[in-house]
Amino acid sequence: MQKHIAIIGGGPGGYVAAIRGAQLGAKITLIEKHKMGGNCLNYGCIPTKALYQSASYFKSVTEMRDFGIHLGDAILDMAGMMNKKQSVVKELVTGVEQLLKRNGVEVLEGEASFLDGKTLRVMGKDKVEQFLTPDYIVIATGSETIIPNIKGVTSAHILTSQELLDIKALPKSLTIVGGGVIGMEFAGIFSALGTEVTVIEALDQILTGVDSELVKRFSAGLKKQGIKVHKATKALELKRV
Repeated sequence: MQKHIAIIGGGPGGYVAAIRGAQLGAKITLIEKHKMGGNCLNYGCIPTKALYQSASYFKSVTEMRDFGIHLGDAILDMAGMMNKKQSVVKELVTGVEQLLKRNGVEVLEGEASFLDGKTLRVMGKDKVEQFLTPDYIVIATGSETIIPNIKGVTSAHILTSQELLDIKALPKSLTIVGGGVIGMEFAGIFSALGTEVTVIEALDQILTGVDSELVKRFSAGLKKQGIKVHKATKALELKRV
């Protein structure tokens, strides 16, 4: 008997489970309330890699003169860089949507909630309700940005990683609170573009959980790039000076 599986969340966990489930013969309903592809594809690893590539090209052009190659002054087109980032995201999101369609996955655009242990209520973007009673339910709702409880954190010049992905102008300086993978990735991107970057990390090591030898080598690279890192330092208040 064909099983019906409902999957809440269309991120890397949800859409991969949906495609594989359909390939194995199940009837799949995938529910996504925001954007297919989830945080990784829309606000995480994919757009940051696109920006990193642009930053890498920009840095390479500015350093070519040291090797006797003169192309004139490199000009950063921030809008063009962001448009390229968005086109990469759009292309990959479209690819995911096509894979779901090709495998016969039913996609519902809306927000799911539980009425009981077996029944899902889906409120569509068009405000039309649907009710599902699948055999199995997969919860793949992803993550949300955590806003730390620091004085001044709600000020207009404070950005989350998601908002930083759509910044309109290159800042002269940028302070990043948090030396994890996301923080250090943004540090590298903006430093390569010419921004003065400072990282504040509460723990005594950046990139917690990463192999210590890699962190050691990475830290040497940060120093060479001019990125200032303050470890074992806790942010108590955020304000313009």
